[in-house]
Amino acid sequence: MIVPLLFFVLLVNSAIMGFLEESRVTLQDLRKSFEDLVSGYHYYTDPVSGNQYPMPANLTPPWLEEGR
Repeated sequence: MIVPLLFFVLLVNSAIMGFLEESRVTLQDLRKSFEDLVSGYHYYTDPVSGNQYPMPANLTPPWLEEGR
């Protein structure tokens, strides 16, 4: 009776820890997104390289300017 209960407690503990780790990453991402929004910057992804670059919110991405 003790062994299945101990196994269940360890399983629940690992599930909770996994959830908390995922939540922490999500909260950090949300915090960064909020700080970028407040500062007036956002990130765009270069369609060729896949790199992300900070950019003021009122500018057009370079690949859209080239197409004009």
